[in-house]
Amino acid sequence: MSFSIWFEHLSTIKNDEIKKQITKAISAHGMWKVRLKDAINKQSSEFEVNHVRTPHHCELGKWLNSEKASLLKFPDYSKVFDLHAKVHEEPARIMQLALAGKKDEASHALGLGSSFANLSAHLTQAMMHWKQAL
Repeated sequence: MSFSIWFEHLSTIKNDEIKKQITKAISAHGMWKVRLKDAINKQSSEFEVNHVRTPHHCELGKWLNSEKASLLKFPDYSKVFDLHAKVHEEPARIMQLALAGKKDEASHALGLGSSFANLSAHLTQAMMHWKQAL
């Protein structure tokens, strides 16, 4: 196998792995709406606000940070990285409201048209764009 064919094959494998990670991340981040609704209803959560706020605690954040050197070459990486960090601020704020018993305010912050909904949608769109570009 020539070097160029081998390199192309290696690149395809890497792209397939990135696609899998993106798919997992979209699913995992989608679960946060469920977790937040649960926290609002119960006024408790297994997650601490500061843990939720920190982007490198979740699987996507761990992957984005651990593979940064190899992922920087992708134009969509920086956008996803930045949006991901911003997205973590909103669930932390909502979690804080939920744990403080501010159910109506927390529910509103989670609803359609909220910062959480908009940032989540932008992050998902950016990840899908990245996946399609591979």
